[in-house]
Formats: sequence, C-alpha cells, structure tokens
Amino acid sequence: MKTILCFFLFSVGLSALGAAGDISQATVTLPYSELRGLLERAQAARDDRVPPKPPVDVWVQSANYVVDCTDLAAVSLQARFSVVNLSDTWQSVFLVKDSEGIRSLDPPDAKLVPMDGGRCLLLEPKAASIVTLGLQAAPVQRSQRGQLLADFMAVGAGQSTLELRHAEDPAAIIVTGAVAANREKTKFSLPASGGSVQVKLYAPEAMQPTQWQASAKHWIRDMGGVMQVSCHLRLNATDGGLTSRAQVSLASPASVNSVADFGRGGGVRDSIEMTAQGPILHLEWPHDEATTREVMIQYAVPIDLVAEQFAVPLVRVEGAKKTDSACYLSDFDGVEVTPTAGAWMPLGRLPDWMGASVRIEKLRYLTLSDTAALELSARPLPRVKTASATVETAEYVSELVAEGSLLHRAKLVIEHADAAEYRFVLPAGGKLLSSSINGRSMDPLLAEDGGLILNLPKGSGTHSKTTVGYVFTSKGPKMNPVEGRVSLELPRTPLFVHRLIWQLQLPSEYQATALEGNVVIDAGDAHGGSVRLSKQIYDDEAPIASLYYTRRDLER
Repeated sequence: MKTILCFFLFSVGLSALGAAGDISQATVTLPYSELRGLLERAQAARDDRVPPKPPVDVWVQSANYVVDCTDLAAVSLQARFSVVNLSDTWQSVFLVKDSEGIRSLDPPDAKLVPMDGGRCLLLEPKAASIVTLGLQAAPVQRSQRGQLLADFMAVGAGQSTLELRHAEDPAAIIVTGAVAANREKTKFSLPASGGSVQVKLYAPEAMQPTQWQASAKHWIRDMGGVMQVSCHLRLNATDGGLTSRAQVSLASPASVNSVADFGRGGGVRDSIEMTAQGPILHLEWPHDEATTREVMIQYAVPIDLVAEQFAVPLVRVEGAKKTDSACYLSDFDGVEVTPTAGAWMPLGRLPDWMGASVRIEKLRYLTLSDTAALELSARPLPRVKTASATVETAEYVSELVAEGSLLHRAKLVIEHADAAEYRFVLPAGGKLLSSSINGRSMDPLLAEDGGLILNLPKGSGTHSKTTVGYVFTSKGPKMNPVEGRVSLELPRTPLFVHRLIWQLQLPSEYQATALEGNVVIDAGDAHGGSVRLSKQIYDDEAPIASLYYTRRDLER
C-alpha cells in the first residue's frame, strides 16, 4: 500500500514540475479498502451536521383539570400536566398562579419553584415529566347570582380538558371559559390558549331570565328608498335572574344587518329567528355578574309611502318591564315627515356613538315608551327640475366667400351629470356635413320639428364634460363689389349657454365697418377681414349678426 501511494505522489510531483500532459487526462488507482475508508470518513463528516432546532423550547403536551363537587361542602380541584423539554438546556414552564394553593404534589420530587408570580416546573435538557397537583378549590361563595365552586387559571396546552364530577341538575351548572361540553356537563374542552375558568352552581330561580329595563336610542336615516336604523340598546337587570340572555324582536319588514357588543364585555353571540311577524334576535353573553348589557343593532326597513304614511319598526325587548325609546331622524330626501302622535322635541346633546359628523340642525327628535313602531306622516315636497345639461363654451368659426356661401365649424363643451341630449336647429338652408362626440364621428338623430339630436354619454364623474363638434354650410346673397351688408346666423339650442365665441372670416378684399344683432364685437383686424364676436349667458336663442362691409381698396 505504501509503495502504491509513494508512486502516486511521485507521479503528481513530476506533473507539477513541467509535465506537458493535461492533468485532466491523469488516472488514479486505489485499492477498494482505501476507497471505502475515504467514503466512510466523508459520510461521518456529513453526519456531524447540527440537527435543526425545534420552534419551541418547552411544550405543555396536555393539561387536564378535575373538579369534584359531589360533596358541596368539600369541593376539590386537581390538575395533571404532561410537559416536554425539547431543548438542550434547562427550561421552566408556568403551571399555576401563586394565589392557587397547592395541597399535594405527585411525584414529590418534582422541581416546582416559585417564579414569575406563580409556580413553575423545572425540566432538565431533553426531559419529559408528568406532574399532578392537588389545588385548593375556590372558597364557596353564595349569592343570588349563584354559588362559585371553582375558580382557576388554565395554562395553554396542546390538549386541555376539564372533568366535572357533580350530582346536580346539568341546567344549574354554568362553566365559563370552556369552549364545548357534553350534555351531562361532565366533560369540557378548554381553549388551547388557556384562560380563566369558573364553575358555578345556580339555584333554579336564578336560571330564569331576568326582567330587563330597556333604553333604546334609534338613529333613522334615508339611504335612497331604504331606511337604515342604528339602535344602541342598553339593558339593566331588575332582579336576580339570569343576565346572560335576552330576546329582541322587530316588526316586519325590518331585516337585521349586524349586531355588535357595545363598550365592555366578553362579546355577544346572536342568532336570528325569522317569523311571520318579523325577525326575533336571540342574544347571549358569557355567564358573569354583569347586570348591564349594551349592544348596537343595525337593521334596514324599506320605505313604503302608503296614504302618505309609513312606520319605522323599533327594537322591542321581550319580557321587559319597560322600554324607553328615543328616535333621531335625519332629513328624508324629498319628503317632509312628522309624527302622527305627538310633536318633535327640542334636540339636546347627541349620543357620542352617533359621531361628530351628524349635523344637529338636520335632525328631528322624539321619545316614546313601550311602542313597537314610530308612526310618521309624509308629505312629498315639490321638486324643481334642473337642466340636464349646459353648454360651458361654444366656439364657432365662419368663413364667408364673395359668392355668399359660408362654411361653419363648431366646437362645444357641454357639462352634464347623466346621459343627456344636445338638440340644435341649423339656420334656414343650412346643411350638416359632419358631426362628432369626443372626437368620434356620430350621426345625429332627426327630431320631429326638424332639429338634430346628439345623445351625450354618461360619464364617470358627478359632472361629466362632453365635447361636441360639427361642420355645416349655409348660403346667402352674393357680396356687393363695393359695400353692403351680410346677415349671419348660428344654430339655436334649448340648452343654457355660458359663453359664445364667434370668429368671422371675411374675404381678404373686404373689411367690416359696423355690426348689428344680438352679439358684440370683441376685437377686429383693421387690415384683414377677421372679426371676433361673442355672446354671454343665453338659451333657446339663435346668435345673429348683421355685418356691414366695404371694399378695402376704396380708401386708397
């Protein structure tokens, strides 16, 4: 083996000192045992790579709690944790708060130390442990709201459960903090994130829904044929009954859009039951000691003006001792509304939830008590029709030849909100040569009165602008060789015209000397036959000009 290796090194040395052969053409011969050793060493080097690190260092695989309240005089709480350390270092994991007294520990040598305001379990690198803690149950507390049997903080875990051992009616057992339970209320699933868990036992009378006293503020708005109502509902309990449920109804044809918890609270859950009389809204909150509930209900009602009257369904709380309703009405489009019973009241301070954007002077205010609907009378207001379109600028260029023929070019900028019509009537004897809308050739329609109609398209904005162009000819008498008068007329349109600019081009051998008509001269050219005319603010009128002219060479 040594001889072969020496020979190989000697050959490599010769090549490096000046051998003319290409090194890529060289060959190497090794015994199989030597090659296998090289491969094994290379594989071992690859196996020395650092394994990937887990995304977490310590993992609470499961947390299982058992509350035994078969004897209400001696309620017990036990917690069993399965914990795994995935790292190569010591780790700690939080199990219980300091306020939860520990009665027993299994195994006794488990490394449970006070840390971070609680008791933490210490784990050696790559270790796993199962720990069972006997905890002090919550002191038995009795009130008209129920009897507290257990109150603890569950830790986050991959699997978290609660087993409840009791001999009570399941309907009287309320567990807050759980996400699911069986019918007997003996097995509960807890959220993986952990959280507060309470077990309460209620007396039969405490499981009956409370009688609420309700206060509802309605903001009613016209949203184009549909009323949108925002209702802030506040419920106050009047007895020791259950405050986690309420039933709200609306008269048909109201339809509920959304329900949201208002202010503090653990969140409201809602479900809608549709009936022939209207929707019934079932509200449910977490079981707690709250005696006040607040929700925001959004619903819609079609506006149906029958005999100039309509009704706004108001929120009603089933079984409430009293329901006070305040109604705020924004202005209705094109309708004047007044209550059929009572009168509008002075408007005071608006509720904060309505926002600062509400203009007080446009609101009407009324209060009602124990009423299912607000009855209103409606008087449609007369509506003045505005112009569908107006001409912002109209520019005309007219060229006159000595034989009396005229060629007219028109360019108009028309402002309109929706699709509209541009109607125009050519002067007597006029002939249209071409027309366009926004540069695109378009043939006009012929009206019964002989006028022409161009349909203007609807734009994307609230005030669209369309450019209309057309060319037409007209015929007049032959111009006098010395002096004379020529009468000119432009098309008439019923649209309002803000400004007209009229450029009149005479033959080069003539010049204008005077003007009559309903237009004025803006500027003239003393050396040529160009006259600029204008007219401001007119409609349904044909611009007319009677122009006096003379031959230019008569002054020489």
